[in-house]
Amino acid sequence: MHATYWLLRLSFNGVKDIVEDPERAPYVKEMFERIALRGDSGRTVKEWLDKNGFTTRSGAKVTLSQLYLMLKN
Repeated sequence: MHATYWLLRLSFNGVKDIVEDPERAPYVKEMFERIALRGDSGRTVKEWLDKNGFTTRSGAKVTLSQLYLMLKN
């Protein structure tokens, strides 16, 4: 479930592949950098994601618990 925030499952001519979601992957990369390199908290990162309009594919804001699940993965 967690990886689906920045990965896409594609199928072309019967061949299935998993690729980075070009829209969300940069946010997820920066999310990890903010926590690992800058020491930001999960709440701070969530506020940054909300301010920058990061959403799930269904258009919902990412919850704090979803953020922690992404970080745990």
